[in-house]
Amino acid sequence: MINSIQYLRALAAWMVVLHHFFQIAFKSGTSDGLAYFFYYGAYGVDLFFVISGFVIYHSISGKVITFKQFMLQRIARIIPAYWFFTLLVAVLVIHYQGLIPSTAFSPLFLLKSLFFLPENNPSGIGFYPLLTVGWTLNYEMVFYFIVALTLILPTKFRLVATTLGLCLLIFAGSKLNNFSFYSNKMMLEFLFGVIVNLLWKKGLIQKIPGSAAIAFVILALLVIGFEKAGHHYLRTGIPCALIFTAVISQNHRLNHLWIIHLGNWSYSTYLCHVLILAALHSFATAFGFHSLFIACFGLPCIVIASYLSYTFIEKPAQLYFYSFANRKHILTTARESRSLNTSI
Repeated sequence: MINSIQYLRALAAWMVVLHHFFQIAFKSGTSDGLAYFFYYGAYGVDLFFVISGFVIYHSISGKVITFKQFMLQRIARIIPAYWFFTLLVAVLVIHYQGLIPSTAFSPLFLLKSLFFLPENNPSGIGFYPLLTVGWTLNYEMVFYFIVALTLILPTKFRLVATTLGLCLLIFAGSKLNNFSFYSNKMMLEFLFGVIVNLLWKKGLIQKIPGSAAIAFVILALLVIGFEKAGHHYLRTGIPCALIFTAVISQNHRLNHLWIIHLGNWSYSTYLCHVLILAALHSFATAFGFHSLFIACFGLPCIVIASYLSYTFIEKPAQLYFYSFANRKHILTTARESRSLNTSI
């Protein structure tokens, strides 16, 4: 078990939580230094993409796995919790207008959101699904699809094929209006994770000493610190890849159970946190409470909701899938894939 992956998942998820706390609680307009620091939590998404590239290639490395097997694994991992929280947002938007900011409902838009089809949000904010944080999952799912297509190839050709697939999609997105969502070069950050995985497989990452790992992190933070807020596959993707490399190089030191739990729950954290922060912000506004009220009550609520979602939605859904797959002889690599607990 690569425990450091769970550390990184926890870090990425809570960076995004703090970023959205800043947006919701301070309306992205405060000059407060701490709140401004939270703004850089958006780079948790870049870190998630690097993690995903590493984990996905780790899950298929050295295994015979078909397109169908791989996609079923991904569907079992991603869809249950995502659909639950998307449908919950739909109910809240319909019955409590204004509670969830920057999103709107229509039946067709809901269907497209559920099936990871990019569409302009009716609220006018751009290509964000009903559960707005799901925009990253639209990229994740197309990455999974491209990787799944490469499984028919010998292992040595898969990275080249994946790279070509992503580049062709980005090119098509830049030329065709219907594919403009996929013109985002952030998707290349998946490849950074894949490259780190190849180095891990060769045993090179494990040889990085602690002093060099610290230097990687400092260098990455310096680059990010001088970068204007916003995602960029090189200016933020490479620093996140450096942080990722530094952390997994010290895998033998990272075994704190509580942080590992936060990593296990990180997908649910990512999905549920905006709902909780938005609800508490409405409550705080109605009763004149300070924005720190949201932090004091919202962050513990997010931890609890993440645990409940993981325990009663994610885990049962995956166990049911693996049980069904094993009975039907659909999935021969379930045990290996489950042990890594692959996710975004």
